[in-house]
Amino acid sequence: MTLREPTDEAVWDSDTQPTKETTREKVRWLIDESDSPLGLAVSGAIAFLILLSAAIFAVQTYPLPAPILKGIRVLDQSILVLFTLEYLVRLWSAKNRSRFVFSLYGLIDLIAVLPLLLSQLNHQFLQLIRWLRILRLARF
Repeated sequence: MTLREPTDEAVWDSDTQPTKETTREKVRWLIDESDSPLGLAVSGAIAFLILLSAAIFAVQTYPLPAPILKGIRVLDQSILVLFTLEYLVRLWSAKNRSRFVFSLYGLIDLIAVLPLLLSQLNHQFLQLIRWLRILRLARF
């Protein structure tokens, strides 16, 4: 389907941004349905961060000097903050929020960001949950 004559309803295909809608709908289109350059860039950036997070997890299994380890932890926490923001944006923009939260990818995303949300708990337990970040690649 391609863009048609203007109507009261937004009409688009996967290559054309919606015409009449709320910011929430535009964001949902961008992160979930867009094949636009910006949508592909967002998806690519998220996939890159997931792979980087997995690499960080692997690198942390080796003995490293304290300054390098500290830098890696700061980078890992920064990526986790970005994942949390992405989850919150997806939740905010979802058509049906409860359906999103209980969907397979919604649950995987939530579990992947739990280390930040539950940072007061035992850190070793939360490292196991970090492996679920890799499952997020299935979305892309």
